Amino acid sequence: MSTATDLLFQILMIECTRERAGSARERPDPEGVSRLPARLNHMRMSTKFPLAVHILMIIAAFGEKTKINSDMLSQSTGANAVTIRNIFKSLKDAGMISISPGPGGAKLARGAESISLWDVFLAAELPDPNEFFKFHEPTDSGCPIGGNIFGILKGHLDEGVDAMKQKLSTVTIALLLEETKERLSDLAVCPKQD
Repeated sequence: MSTATDLLFQILMIECTRERAGSARERPDPEGVSRLPARLNHMRMSTKFPLAVHILMIIAAFGEKTKINSDMLSQSTGANAVTIRNIFKSLKDAGMISISPGPGGAKLARGAESISLWDVFLAAELPDPNEFFKFHEPTDSGCPIGGNIFGILKGHLDEGVDAMKQKLSTVTIALLLEETKERLSDLAVCPKQD
């Protein structure tokens, strides 16, 4: 192994040792995942996307007969009302909902069948899909990995984003409501307003 590889391996092992020493209990780890630093174990995204879907489903299901506001949605989602209002703004800016102050509440601005999960993802999480994966900068152009990492990874990552776009574009809020209705005998029991 080269000196750079040895150094990288040692750094990873030191990080793992520190994290293990700090953990209160050891968990079974049949695949050896715990040998990697926690920040390398998984990619994390915010909860804005699933919250936005939840919000849109509530509005689509109940918005015509019930005033949908941030307090009611906060109760249903378990999220802070301020977070809900921030998502409202994103969905409104994307033309998915309209918000009337006072007794009006939130309503869909277009049909639930025309709002795809990809639309919601872009509105809630990432207006520019080209920014889905961010690269660390600046890399060492003299390093064979650092000088080529962007060009090597970009095509593969773009393919992943395209696959995600294709799948999420086929699923609409209307479809999710139909799937929900198939699971429940009475959808009307959900929104409770004080």
